[in-house]
Formats: sequence, C-alpha cells, structure tokens
Amino acid sequence: MSGQRRAPGVFVAVSGVPSAGKTTFIQELAAFVDRHQFQHKLVVVSPLRARTTLLHRVSELPPPREPTWVEREHGLSEYLLLHMLQVAVRTIRPAIEAGMSVIADRWVIDHEVSQRYFGVSITPWNPVLAQLPKPDANIWIKVPAAVALQRARERADTKLGIDDDFVSFAVAEYPLRFSRNPYPTVIEVDGRASYADAVERVAQFILDLQAQRSVE
Repeated sequence: MSGQRRAPGVFVAVSGVPSAGKTTFIQELAAFVDRHQFQHKLVVVSPLRARTTLLHRVSELPPPREPTWVEREHGLSEYLLLHMLQVAVRTIRPAIEAGMSVIADRWVIDHEVSQRYFGVSITPWNPVLAQLPKPDANIWIKVPAAVALQRARERADTKLGIDDDFVSFAVAEYPLRFSRNPYPTVIEVDGRASYADAVERVAQFILDLQAQRSVE
C-alpha cells in the first residue's frame, strides 16, 4: 500500500581504539550485504572524521603553555559534537526513516573515551547528545594496546590519538564505558581474528531487527 508507513532501518555503531580494525570490519560487512543482496545497501558514516583544513590546523597548533591547551581541546571537542549532530540530521535520521540501515564508524562512546583522556567534560553538551540517534547495537572491536600500536606503526599512521598513552588508556576505558551505559546490544569482536563469523552475526542481527520492525 502506497500510504503504508515504512519500517525504520537499523542503526549500528562500530567502536574501538585507533587501529583496532573498525574500518576493515565495516568494509567486510558492507561487502557481505552486497553479496547477499539485502533489500538496501548499508549507509556508512564517519561522524568523527571531520577532515577540514581548519580542524587540522587548530589541532597542530603548539600549546601556549605546558602541559596542555585546555581551551583548544574544548574547542575541538565541541566542533566534533556539532559535526556528529550535522551527520545525524542530514544522513543518519533520513536513512533510517527511509528503511535503510546505517553503520557509524565510531559514535558517542568513542568521543566520550577520547575526551576523557584529554580532560574534557562533554556533560554541558548533554542536550545535543540527547538529540543523537541511539544505536540499536554497538560493535566493539577489541584488540590489546600492543596490537593496535603495531598496526599503526606498520601503516606509518600519524593521526591524532595514535600513541602509547592514549591507546593504553582507551583499552582500559572502553570496558568501563560499556558497563556503565545502557547499551541495549553490545557485540564484542576479536580484532585479531578473521571477521567472517562476526560479520555474518551482525548482518543477521540487522536482518532480524528489520523483520521484527516490519511486523510491528
């Protein structure tokens, strides 16, 4: 029936430390969906990759005093939160309302982990966070700090956050974040192993939830 309301799509966030293998997992999941001819392709977003000239210039500025430049960290955090909101309004919500499934390469929990490391509280931004879509599932790609750092070195990865201190902090912080927050479904994936089984499990989760929503 043309007037029938379309069942909403599924929103999944993929989280983990830098170089855990998040992008690779998403690529394999998207390829799986294509091979098995799902009704809709996955919509992939990277809301914390705001690659703008201004952002990088600000992030590379030397601090005017040691050891940190608190104002800069707050400014970068706020910029990224606004970018997440923009991605949610322009891409995520419309796709979900159209019945498509969306995969986010990092989401709120990843921002919380990084900002805690930099000493930035995002609590004042709770009204903005409340407007962001809540993932139906969080895929947590888990690797030891040593593995993530080795991968970063092999790729000569120099992105912000790829250093021993941050990666070690994040490896310890993610379990705390997931345990303290009401995430409805958390699927843990070993980032050192083949993703084949995990990809199939997540794809089945998406299909099952879509089917459930279509009859509600």
